[in-house]
Amino acid sequence: MNEKRGPLYLLTGLIIGAVIGVIVSLWILPVSYTETEPPTLRTDQREVFRSMVARAFLVEADINRAKARLNLLQDAAPVEDLIAQAQNLLATSGDQANARAMALLAASFSQPGLMITPLPAVITPVQVVTPTLSPSPSVTAVTATLMPTSTQGQATSTPPNVSTPRPSATIQPTQGSPFQLISNDSICSSPASTPLLMVYVQDAQGNPLQGVKIEITLVNAAPAYFYTGLYPEISLGYADYQMQKDALYSLRVGDGGQLVTGLQAPLCDANGSSYPGSLKLVFQQP
Repeated sequence: MNEKRGPLYLLTGLIIGAVIGVIVSLWILPVSYTETEPPTLRTDQREVFRSMVARAFLVEADINRAKARLNLLQDAAPVEDLIAQAQNLLATSGDQANARAMALLAASFSQPGLMITPLPAVITPVQVVTPTLSPSPSVTAVTATLMPTSTQGQATSTPPNVSTPRPSATIQPTQGSPFQLISNDSICSSPASTPLLMVYVQDAQGNPLQGVKIEITLVNAAPAYFYTGLYPEISLGYADYQMQKDALYSLRVGDGGQLVTGLQAPLCDANGSSYPGSLKLVFQQP
């Protein structure tokens, strides 16, 4: 006697097989990629790659090598991606070192002739080990010191174990006198515009400076930091910060620059109604 099975039997088998295949591929034997190409990296891995390229650029100061490395990601807009990642770092983790590195790298893309002072290589100091033999009643205590071998066969005095200071991860594109405020203007645009604290930083000759740290402090709040060079389409020396209405800010450009206090979004008028405007500050080295 032959049993007849309809198409529902085959459909049930296909569904069960598909479910088992998904479970095996996702949880039991997931696909593992090794030594993959940079364009196939996930978003978070691409951000790590950009950060590594930017930090290497600080040490090597080689824009051509940095461009070649970034081109491996095949980004459609590498400069915009660097700027967006730097802004995201400042807004979330506050990683100033990486944000500044990416800001300078983005600025170097827009200004091929830009020169930065490369960071020195970090040299780990070698410690001299001085073991001491424990004395016995019949043996005089002897102190053995590991000495470097002399090519002349003569004893060499042991150098003191002094820790070598590590170089700080600070670029020096803006060395010179502290920055001073030379102009403070109110900007009234559209009422729908976001009130911004717009900062322009210049050297003594009026040239824009990128990668300059700006410290801003809201009353009774911890200071925040942002950098010039994230908007090269405006100016390499430009940076901005979104202000709150009726809030008072203090601002300092660079290390040891002039502290400007009492900064507040100005009140603008449009058809009899007021709205907060923006501030334009220009800082320059004397």
